[in-house]
Formats: sequence, structure tokens, C-alpha cells
Amino acid sequence: MIIAYTKNLLEGFKIHPVIKSWKEKNLISEETYTSIGNAYKEGQHTNIFIRIALLIFTLILVSATLGLITLMVPGGDSESEIGIRLVIYSIFCFIALEIYIHTKKRYRAGIDDALLYAGLLQLSMGMIMMLDSGRSSEELTRTFTLIIFPVFAITSIRYADMLLTACAYFAMFFLIFLFLEPIGDIKLLLPFAGMIISAGLYLMIKLFNKEELLAWRDNLLILEILSLFTFYFSGNYLVVRELSIQLMGVEVSEGSDIPLAVVFYIYTVLIPLLYIGRSIQVKDRVMLRCGLIIFALAVLTFKYYYSTGHHEITLTLSGIIMVGLAWALMNYLKTQRAGFTSVKEDEHDSILNTDIEALAIAEGMGSKTPQEKFGFGDGKFGGGGGSGNF
Repeated sequence: MIIAYTKNLLEGFKIHPVIKSWKEKNLISEETYTSIGNAYKEGQHTNIFIRIALLIFTLILVSATLGLITLMVPGGDSESEIGIRLVIYSIFCFIALEIYIHTKKRYRAGIDDALLYAGLLQLSMGMIMMLDSGRSSEELTRTFTLIIFPVFAITSIRYADMLLTACAYFAMFFLIFLFLEPIGDIKLLLPFAGMIISAGLYLMIKLFNKEELLAWRDNLLILEILSLFTFYFSGNYLVVRELSIQLMGVEVSEGSDIPLAVVFYIYTVLIPLLYIGRSIQVKDRVMLRCGLIIFALAVLTFKYYYSTGHHEITLTLSGIIMVGLAWALMNYLKTQRAGFTSVKEDEHDSILNTDIEALAIAEGMGSKTPQEKFGFGDGKFGGGGGSGNF
């Protein structure tokens, strides 16, 4: 099985917050809420503070246990021998993680997070120490990234972890940069390579069947957000200019500019507007939020190079204008207009909601008849007085 967690555990983890929000809105009864909760006992959410406490406690326990083993078991002091020891410790952590998942049946509970991150940290440190001997820093970085990228990818898929998904994404980009950067003039095309990769990944995510990949819905969301940001930053003028100077050795004297500067100027302004326009057209909340953020970054980009002075005045006035616009827009959208509203709505996945709605209806119908449930009156056929009795 690709994923470590059971289907019931993942379904319960997705279902519990939805039915809880429905109960708070009085969309389902207490009996229906309890019945569905009992049917999906696995996947209960751990309080965020308890989760953090368990994570810290587990990390301390793992460190103490492995430290004690290190003192009891003799070993060499060379870097390669210490690296091998760390890799073995990481295997212990992954074995403990698998046992915990299959026995306790908990997901994102703090303990599983700690075992996963501790195992990956020790594996990474062990590989660096094992690879360090006789290699230059560039060769070490390239080799380590080449090894760690599939590790991040596999663990993010098996344990459906969002942080590891982001790490795998950035490792992939860094790996591409490391292999293209030394190849002469090709490195000048790195911004366009970043655009193509980001756009391709975004389209792939949109084409995926979300129902079949429901277990990785959060991971796909992370990839979608990151692909939108990296697509923009690949052509952002400030990013391209500074990386060209720092990493590619491009000299920009006073009065001159980087190659294709006009293209990157237009790109910096145009992409946020395209994001916002397209998101409004297709009602894509993720793209809209990303578009608003990178629009602010576009303004800061031009402000960095074309400042009028008095930054404190500019920031204060900009903040006042933005707060005013936000207040006016929220009031305007209190009434739904063209499918948009400022009233908080259920953001859960529509595929998931459809299944839970069917489940809630089945549970509700199982406990009460429609007449009893909705109280349409004393009529025998559901109407008020349908049989002559009011």
C-alpha cells in the first residue's frame, strides 16, 4: 500500500471537522453528529497545543533514547562512522513510526510527526557526513540533493505530509538549478525553465482526479500554491536581477540593466493581474489569494528600485487605503453578488461534502421519518392537515 494510513482513518480525519461545522450551524442534529462520529472513531483531530506538546516530548524522548544507545554501544569517531550510525538511527525511527501508525491508528497527532521528522533529520545528517569525505562543497551539495529529493518525495506520498511535500518541491527546483547553472549560456534561460516547470506542474495538478487522490488533497493544495508562486518568482524582476548578479556573475553598471529587462518588468506587473482576473472568472479562491499576495510583492519590487523617499509615509498611506478598500468590499459583498460573498462559507472539498451529505441523510433517515425529522405537521402524508387533521 502506497500510503501508511488506513482508508477509515483518513476518511475520519476529513469527515470530523465537516460534521462538526455542520452541527455548529444546526444543519444536522446531535443524534446524527454522534452517530457519524461513532461510525468514524478513527481520525479524531488532536488539539493543536496537545499535538505540539506531544511532538516536543517525543523528540526529547527520541534524543534521550538514541543518546543512551550511543553511550552503550561502542563505535568509531570518524565522520563516516558517525554518519552510518545516524542512518541506522533513522531506520529505527521509521520502524517506530510504522508500528505507531498501525497500532494506535492516529494521524497528525504529534508523535507520528516527531518520529517522521526525527528520522529524516538523522538520515539527512548521516548522508552528509558519509558523503563529505573527499568532495568539494558543490559536488557534495549536488549529490546530497540528488539523493534527498526522492526521499522527500516518497515520504511525503507515504505519510501525506504537507511540509515534506514543500521540501520535495523546493529540492526539485534546487536540483534543476544545480545541473543547469554550470552549463554556460544555458543558465541565462533558468527563469524560463522555472516558468515552464511551474506551469506544467500546475496543469498536472488541475488535471488529476481529485476523488481518487483525496488522501493527498492537502499535498496537492500545497503544490498548487507553490507552483503559482514559483511561476511568478521565476520572472519577477527583483529576483531575476539579484540572482543574475549574485549567482551568474552578470555585471550591471550604472545606467545599464540585465538582459531582457523589459520582459521581466512586464512580467512582474502582468502576472498578478492575470492571476486575479482568471481567479474571478473561474472562482478559484487559491489563485485569487496568491494573486493578491504577489500583487503586493510586485508593488514592493518597483518600490525597491524606484523609491520616492519617505517610506514610512508611503507605507502608512498604503495601509490606510488597503484597510478602507477591504472594509468597503466586505460590506458590499455581504449580499452575494455574481457568485461572490464576504460571508464565511464551508471551504471543504465538494467531493468530500457530497459523500458526507449522503452519509448524514442516511443517518438522519435511519433514526427518524421525514415527517418527524422536519415537523411538517400532523398530516399523515407530510402536509399540514393532509388527511383532514390539522
